[in-house]
Amino acid sequence: MTHEFFFVMDGFTLRDSQGTPIRLRNFKEFGSLVKEGKLEWPAITQDEINNRSIKGLHFLSDVLLVQTVWFIYQAVYRGANGLSLAQIEVATLVCVVLAGLVYSMCGVNPPFRGASRLPLVNMSHSFEAT
Repeated sequence: MTHEFFFVMDGFTLRDSQGTPIRLRNFKEFGSLVKEGKLEWPAITQDEINNRSIKGLHFLSDVLLVQTVWFIYQAVYRGANGLSLAQIEVATLVCVVLAGLVYSMCGVNPPFRGASRLPLVNMSHSFEAT
């Protein structure tokens, strides 16, 4: 699954015989070209893909977590003490909850630096990816 996310984030590049990049539509097309022997499966492990992630995101994630917990704490405290919440605070609270759900479901995806793409080995120059 990590290889699929890396593929979707343009982590692999495929070039034709003139060196022009070819964009594959989806991972299934990539898989079919590998099965047909037209491409070689990339020799990169899941750990190597994860090591290409941006390391500074841990600090930003921690700051975001502290701000989010503080906001939720204030909203719950105000609600428990009978103080009213503005509509914008309620809307923001809903967005925070939904963003937390999305983050928990997709939090395992490795962040990617676009500058470090891996070339794919083209075994046959006779195909065209559209």
